[in-house]
Amino acid sequence: SQTMETIGSLATNIAHDLNNYIQPIHVFSQLGEEMIKSNQLNLSTILEYFGKIRSGANNARDMIHRIIKYSNNKVENVVTKVDISNII
Repeated sequence: SQTMETIGSLATNIAHDLNNYIQPIHVFSQLGEEMIKSNQLNLSTILEYFGKIRSGANNARDMIHRIIKYSNNKVENVVTKVDISNII
C-alpha cells in the first residue's frame, strides 16, 4: 500500500540522516584514540576532534528532538469525527 511505501521511505531518510550525523562521531573518536595510543598527543588536534564529535552528537540529538516534536504535534492535531445527532 502507499502508506507502507511512505513509511518505508521516511524511515530510510531518517536512517540515512542519522548515519550522516553519527559518522563523524565514529571517525573522530577513532582518530583520537589512535593518536593517544601512539603517544602523538597533539592537544589542539584532539580538541578539534572533540569539537567535531560534539557537533555530530548535537546534530543527531537535534534531529531526534525534531522527530519527537513532529510526532507529538501529529498526535495532538488528530481530528476525530463526532456524531452529534445523539447530543442534539
